[in-house]
Amino acid sequence: MLAAIRDALDDLGFTALATAVQKLIEREDINSDLRFVLDSETPYPFLQEHVQKFGEKEKVKELGPEQEAIGAAYNFLRQKIDSTLTSVDTDTTIAEEKKKEQKRAKLTNIRDRVLRLQPIFGRTRSGRRRVFDF
Repeated sequence: MLAAIRDALDDLGFTALATAVQKLIEREDINSDLRFVLDSETPYPFLQEHVQKFGEKEKVKELGPEQEAIGAAYNFLRQKIDSTLTSVDTDTTIAEEKKKEQKRAKLTNIRDRVLRLQPIFGRTRSGRRRVFDF
């Protein structure tokens, strides 16, 4: 979700905000090496290279089912965000010169709501599952 927000902010020209969100996704470790906060157990680092990475992404020729699911989830979230931004464009009550600021406000509101999510851990027969409380 944060990657989709980051990319939308960057697309609108809010590079400083996008960079700040990236710092939540990728942080320095004790040796000052950048590390992604969320690890992936897939053999090919699709999540890191194509979702978490900020900036130019490498092209992938073939995707396995796990990578396709990750890509579909990112695309779904990005479509929802883009739909929210489109609603600002089509709202005739918002002055044209204020629309970009309204989009920034909507994106930072979504970001802040995501950051307030509280994880609730539950056990299933197959292991641990995370459910988020809104």
